[in-house]
Amino acid sequence: MASLADVAHSTGFVDQAHLTRTFRSRLDITPAQWRNSRHVARIQDEGAVIRQEPVPPHQGSGQ
Repeated sequence: MASLADVAHSTGFVDQAHLTRTFRSRLDITPAQWRNSRHVARIQDEGAVIRQEPVPPHQGSGQ
């Protein structure tokens, strides 16, 4: 089973904490809370590579 750290690394984040901070700043929920609220299973295939562009840094509202 792939860990959140594996997912973070596969998607271009420095580490799990970086992914969690970015995810939470965008969605106001942690990745684990999001997964649990949607009954999403953990990734089963450790050999699978998730290919996705990293999330760009959060830009302020500019107000």
